[in-house]
Amino acid sequence: MIDFLVLKDATYQAKRGGGTIAGLHELNLLAPGAVCIVAGETIVTAATTVANLEGKESFTVYVGVDTGDALLPSQYTTFKSGEISRSAFGRSKRAYTAPAAKVVAVGTTGGAGLSLPGTLTVGSIAMLRITRNTQTLLTYPAGTRAFNQGVFSDVIAVEHVVASGDNQATIVDSLVAKVNAHPNNQDENLWVTAAALGTPHDAIQLTGALFQDFSVQVDEIIVNATRTTTTNLKSGSGYWTQVAEQELLASAQRGNTSQTREPAQHWRIARQTVSGETYTQYSFNWNAQSRQGVGGNANTWDHACTVAVPSGATTLITALDTIFGVLMLDTSVFGSSAGDNI
Repeated sequence: MIDFLVLKDATYQAKRGGGTIAGLHELNLLAPGAVCIVAGETIVTAATTVANLEGKESFTVYVGVDTGDALLPSQYTTFKSGEISRSAFGRSKRAYTAPAAKVVAVGTTGGAGLSLPGTLTVGSIAMLRITRNTQTLLTYPAGTRAFNQGVFSDVIAVEHVVASGDNQATIVDSLVAKVNAHPNNQDENLWVTAAALGTPHDAIQLTGALFQDFSVQVDEIIVNATRTTTTNLKSGSGYWTQVAEQELLASAQRGNTSQTREPAQHWRIARQTVSGETYTQYSFNWNAQSRQGVGGNANTWDHACTVAVPSGATTLITALDTIFGVLMLDTSVFGSSAGDNI
């Protein structure tokens, strides 16, 4: 079982229309994005102590949700996690870490440049090739079911044919323009951007899209050009697209069958992740058992729950640090100085 709950920068226990909820009977009135944590019959707050939770072995996270669809019987609802064991073997807090796009320099500025021959021959060729690998789901023709996953290569291969009067800057500008205009690198499929470096231009900078790795090959008259990774690819943590993907994955458990035909008829709850937002994430992993009948075999199930909180919601994060620290008897993970514990 996987739960993924996305919060907003709202007061703990905030109620729709103002104020805070008065008790368990008002959990259905939580404001969109507001959170409330319950252990047994107790609403856990920052003032709750370990003694208050004696005998309570698990807790549940409730989050108010705005479906975004006024035509539903109720535009507002409440999502909740499964019962999270207070002895969960996995517990972590991961603060937002910015991702970094990969940057590669082809050639060097102010020196060897593209390492061209001493004399450019008309008709000679400068070749640049950029390759990325992508994973793509293969589906039945109707598009109703994924049955396999394949790795495919996207390639941008460009060249410049030397003409009379060309120089290093001419070659750089030509290759840059062709990379940026390549049909495999446009609009929503834009995955690498080229720029000319130096004055006059004597090198090329290639910057990938976020989360996109790529490799670079050179040939013919620029075969000796250096290729230097000046910025390494970093995935980071808590970027809004990452949170949105996890939210979509977990929504299947709540009934989202949007990968089927006419998905609008199956799932009408709006995405809770906000574009451009960054998130701090609390994660829990635990096991639960169920038994098949009297004296039957005991089955063990893996459970996971992640609570994503806007990084700027510092008051709420401080409260959750305290609450989760008390619930899990582990302030080393959830204390304000914990930072990234993954």
